[in-house]
Amino acid sequence: MEHPWETLLKFEELYNDSQLKIDSIAERVLALGSTPLHTFEDYTSQSQLPIGRNVSSDEAAIALLLECLPQLLSRERKIIQLADAINNVCKTIMMIDFIVEKEKTIWMLSAWLEREI
Repeated sequence: MEHPWETLLKFEELYNDSQLKIDSIAERVLALGSTPLHTFEDYTSQSQLPIGRNVSSDEAAIALLLECLPQLLSRERKIIQLADAINNVCKTIMMIDFIVEKEKTIWMLSAWLEREI
């Protein structure tokens, strides 16, 4: 991602991917007989991740992502342990897919910022 346009496209790709994952998780929650969160406010009020405010540069946005993504990886690995304990193969597979993508994203964004993981 060298040009501003490429950076913008990457942010859009990450946003769209997040929306798809949120939908997948909500469908899984419904399939298990529970009710998923419904509003952005619900999600942000329960989040333990830092929330970016007034982020106005690519570098700041990517730095925030690189602060949050490892925390999500940690949580997803814990979910795998819990899912394995109750033989919930679907949830395990979902989390493995999320982890693989997230590790690649961390590597790519770190390379973009020219810093080591």
